[in-house]
Amino acid sequence: MGWCPFKKTVDATEEWWVEKIQENPNFKGFKKKGIEPGLNELMWQMFGDIVVIGEHA
Repeated sequence: MGWCPFKKTVDATEEWWVEKIQENPNFKGFKKKGIEPGLNELMWQMFGDIVVIGEHA
């Protein structure tokens, strides 16, 4: 799981998306549609310097 900077979407397996969309059908819109540039900028400000390694990656 990760982030596609070109499409500005969550990059995850089809199985992950099926599970998440079953949890909440509103998540379906995030599968192929990017987010607004303003929200993208805020997310980078909040999480851009976070790196996960080891067992939590």
